[in-house]
Amino acid sequence: MDTHKEQAGFTIVEVLVSLIVLALFVGFFFQMHLAMESQRVLVLRRSVASDIAYKNLRKFPARPGITTQDCTNANMDLRTNAISASTGLVLGTQANVTANMYGFIAENTSQLPASSTQKIVAYAPYGCASTIIQIVSSVSFGSEEIRHVSYVK
Repeated sequence: MDTHKEQAGFTIVEVLVSLIVLALFVGFFFQMHLAMESQRVLVLRRSVASDIAYKNLRKFPARPGITTQDCTNANMDLRTNAISASTGLVLGTQANVTANMYGFIAENTSQLPASSTQKIVAYAPYGCASTIIQIVSSVSFGSEEIRHVSYVK
C-alpha cells in the first residue's frame, strides 16, 4: 500500500517566487505612473505659460507708443546689440498689475509656480529709425522659459 497521498497546491517556494515577480511588476508600474504624472504636470505648465505669453503678445497688435527718447542704440537697436537680459525696452512685467504707459496688464499665473515671471520687451531690429518693432513676450517658471515673438509696425 502507498502511504503517501498526492497533495494538490503550490509549494512555499513557488508562492514566494510568484510574490517577488508580482512585487517587481507593481514597483515598475508605480515608477512609470510617477514619471508620467510629473511629465503631465510639466506639459500642463508649459501649455499655461505658452497661453500667457501669447495673450501678452496679443496685447500689442500695433506699434506701442515708443518715442525716440525710449528707443536708443544702447537699449533697443539690435543692429548694434545682441538680445540679452539688459537690452530692450521693457513694456511690462508681472509686477505691473495696473496698466503702465504702454498699456500692459499682467495675466493671472495662479496655475504656475509662485516663482513664475512674465515680461514683454520691445526691440528695434532694423534700428531706432525704422517703424518695425519686435515684441518678445516671455514667461519663466523654474528653469523653463517660454517665448513668443511678433513684429509690429
